[in-house]
Amino acid sequence: MPDSFDLSEGATRGYLAAGTALLGLTAVRALYRLDVPAFWFDEAVSWRNINGTWLFQLRRAQGGEDLGGFLYSAILKLWSSVAGCSEYALRFPSVLFALALVGVLWVLGRLLWGQLAGLCVAATATILPGYLDYAREARGYSFLMLATAVAVLGLVVYRKKRRWGEWLLLLGTGAAIATHSFGLFVWAGVTGAHLWLVWKLDKPGRSIRAWFHAGAALLPPIVSGIIWTVGTRKTIMRYIDSFWLNHSILSECLALLPLVLPVAAALIVLARDRRKSAHRLAAASILALVGAPILAGPAALSAAVGGDHHFILFRYFLGLLPLAALAGGYLLSRLRAPLAAALTVALLAAAMVHPYTRRQYEPGGRLNRPIRAVVSFLRDNVSPADCLLVSPPHKYLTLHYYGLNPSFWGDQTENLFSRRWAQYRAGEFERRTWVVFFESPDTFDIPPERLNRPPVVSAGSLTIYRYEPALIAAPADSTTSASCLSGTAGVQSRAEP
Repeated sequence: MPDSFDLSEGATRGYLAAGTALLGLTAVRALYRLDVPAFWFDEAVSWRNINGTWLFQLRRAQGGEDLGGFLYSAILKLWSSVAGCSEYALRFPSVLFALALVGVLWVLGRLLWGQLAGLCVAATATILPGYLDYAREARGYSFLMLATAVAVLGLVVYRKKRRWGEWLLLLGTGAAIATHSFGLFVWAGVTGAHLWLVWKLDKPGRSIRAWFHAGAALLPPIVSGIIWTVGTRKTIMRYIDSFWLNHSILSECLALLPLVLPVAAALIVLARDRRKSAHRLAAASILALVGAPILAGPAALSAAVGGDHHFILFRYFLGLLPLAALAGGYLLSRLRAPLAAALTVALLAAAMVHPYTRRQYEPGGRLNRPIRAVVSFLRDNVSPADCLLVSPPHKYLTLHYYGLNPSFWGDQTENLFSRRWAQYRAGEFERRTWVVFFESPDTFDIPPERLNRPPVVSAGSLTIYRYEPALIAAPADSTTSASCLSGTAGVQSRAEP
């Protein structure tokens, strides 16, 4: 594997210019209207975790946040102490991690297959599903993808510069484990690929002693990860027991196809290549051995814990994105250079104008929840004497970020079976009651008679119902409702009967 560019200086400058332009374009796409859409629940959790003391943040990690991850939250807390807690400020580190991911993949593709492949790999990463979403989100997933790419880069660099490779392996796998417990699957894949490549490509590695020495760089992350996981096992298991997802497993599996199919196609092409090349073996080993635990891990965990919940969720498989970028870039680079460049540019243009990309910059976002408009309505209409219920109850945190203080409503930690919810189901309204549904009311076994009226607010996937103290609701003041909603884009008011 080459240590340096092997093309002429002019060609190198051309590739560097193209790579710089790609990074600039990606930065514009990620930073444009970064404060749109409004925070969703998980981002509000990130804000809540960094707003307390360091001890509070540690306890949140011990309690199961990010399944025990804490490194990203620590970085975000340090950053927020300088930049503040606006949407733009809290999302900005994710953009930086995503841009760094593009740079690492550029270098990785170049080391494996040359300059054209490096650009194709970097460009492919920016158009894959999930890249732009999590580059613009105040969560640790772009950091997890970057850590995975750094660990994979360590596998390649180790062949030529062993000390640098060891440090990259240690840094990448350690960061992945410390960011999210599913980073353990990244460690397992990287370790398997590393030991396999040492055995196959390094002559000294054919001794057991040398083989174990090669794996020593990967021991500190897993040892510390196991100690941390054992220490937090009980609290994390309680978190898992309360964790539920109503997403269709089939739909989530279909969403994973853009990450899985390029890897499968590249493996087929590499298998048909009969040349005995270290590049071919390294690439095939990385795609197959690193990808297998990342793909199988959440499914195995879902089967192990049982219950009504599962972990087959697209964001838990984002460690596959760097591998899918490698695979897709490799396939593009096998074409003639002009055709590969033209096709890459066409894919970038198509990704930029795709409706899914445009939804990233709309107030409701991909979840179609204009939170700011709903908060404005509630602040103007709900009085301290009213009862406000949120369904699911934990979603109150999103409203809290935008200025609705929980003390204004009373105890919002109640679950759907609390006294207030029981009164709501029975229609026993002691005072005016507002119910905010973040998801379809049908999901929560709400009695049909409570929903036999139009909501006072319908804002994308958010709906708000109002109930008066008497069983027969007082007439709604449609004029007041309409005036309260002036200037709140995406919210429609409906008068109650």
